[in-house]
Amino acid sequence: MIVASLPSSEENPMTHELDQTKFREFFVHIGMISEQQAITDTKENVLVLEIWRNLTSLRRNEDTVLIEDMKVFMIAILRLNDGKIMTLEKPQEKQEEKLIGFINEDNKMQISVDESEYVRKHFDLLYTNHLQFIGKVIEA
Repeated sequence: MIVASLPSSEENPMTHELDQTKFREFFVHIGMISEQQAITDTKENVLVLEIWRNLTSLRRNEDTVLIEDMKVFMIAILRLNDGKIMTLEKPQEKQEEKLIGFINEDNKMQISVDESEYVRKHFDLLYTNHLQFIGKVIEA
């Protein structure tokens, strides 16, 4: 399972949220989409909107996403997981949902191994854009 945690602080990290504008700005800042793509009907913008809808639906909050949840999703997109922090499958009661990930009993988002593979493939365009942005060579 992929689980991300902010370092402990006096504030509760579960209250760190982004509205949709800040959410899109984050994707622009890390080079997954350009500023122009963020405001036009492009494949990249559709993918970012899909992530937004997934994350807001998990918490049933249409206005903001938790940074904690976004970090988990980003770990899957960026292929940063070493395989030690994933769950093999979703809990049975979550199997029927069309959403990627689930909220565990500790109120943290998790992604199963199968979902992580799907995220890597489905959001590959964002990953590729990010690699180009940071200057990494992309092999065909």
